[in-house]
Amino acid sequence: MKDSKQKIKGKIRKAILSKLFLASLPLFGILLLILVIVAISGLFFGVFSGLFGSQMEAQHIVYLDEFPIELITSYREAEDAYGSPWALLAGIHYVQTNFSTFLLFYPDDYNLPDDIWEEYKISRDDYFKRKELIEANGVLPEDYKPIPPRRDHFPDIVFTVANFLQDKENEELDKSLDQITLDKKKTEMAKMYYWLFQTMFKIGNAFWPIPDQYGLEVISSHFGDGEDRSKPHKGLDLAIPLGEPIYAFADGIVMSAGPARGYGNYIVIEHPGFIDKDGKKATIRTGYGHERTVLVRQGQKVLGGQKIAEVGSEGESTGPHLHFEVKVKETFLSPWKFVDPLPYLTPPDKNKEPGGNK
Repeated sequence: MKDSKQKIKGKIRKAILSKLFLASLPLFGILLLILVIVAISGLFFGVFSGLFGSQMEAQHIVYLDEFPIELITSYREAEDAYGSPWALLAGIHYVQTNFSTFLLFYPDDYNLPDDIWEEYKISRDDYFKRKELIEANGVLPEDYKPIPPRRDHFPDIVFTVANFLQDKENEELDKSLDQITLDKKKTEMAKMYYWLFQTMFKIGNAFWPIPDQYGLEVISSHFGDGEDRSKPHKGLDLAIPLGEPIYAFADGIVMSAGPARGYGNYIVIEHPGFIDKDGKKATIRTGYGHERTVLVRQGQKVLGGQKIAEVGSEGESTGPHLHFEVKVKETFLSPWKFVDPLPYLTPPDKNKEPGGNK
């Protein structure tokens, strides 16, 4: 009898514990879910911070349309004057002032420390005036009055920074950049933007599209020539032997490559973000006609100076030559316009070894 009662009590106890366990399952599940979420969140934010923490502190990447094209003229003038790369000057300018939209440490003076300004200051106008007078007279006239530099004048700041950085390389350059930025992280950012800006833009003249042993003397027909043609010539004809290599004018994307009416074979390459000598931004397309062999395909990315074809005499041609065209589109809505290719090209230096494009 006692055994029977104990068995009944045991069953009741088990039933109660079982119900309590089942009733507590949702609570345990919720607690477990919270613990899992906390653990995953901690792991995620730890990894996120480790991977992207430094980038989050940096300024955002500059896109092509955000770059102040009107400032490139000053950067390039300073580069020509003192040899400091224009893209490095732009990188410093962006890191220090976001292209002069804010001033961090040195109000009203484009974030340039006093000691650098006082020792290396130079007026952009003074530099060019002195250069003009020396070229005209051989010496600077005794009565010449210097044009004082202005600390609130952007070109004078750029020339001063270029003057300060000239002839400095490697470790010395890093130390000089630290003197400007006062922050090693900003120095590294300036160097990063230097690489970015020179990658984003192709400035001025680009690659000569044929081997360097052939110069201007091989031009057989210029842009606009109308003799024996129903329409003005839209490009430049370079008469060189059959099979010679043809090189891409600049980095770009192949828009078309293959047979084309009148040209036999024809290649079109687009070069977005090209900056001409006047500092104007435009999208440029170059055309290459009459090739014997085409070595690229539509959609392919190519580098400036890369071999893309071989000279031929296909299509409407009287002999082996490259027909080279340049088309310009200044805005998204503006039409493509054929322009004289010659101002965009850098003819080879005959004093150097031939084949520089190879």
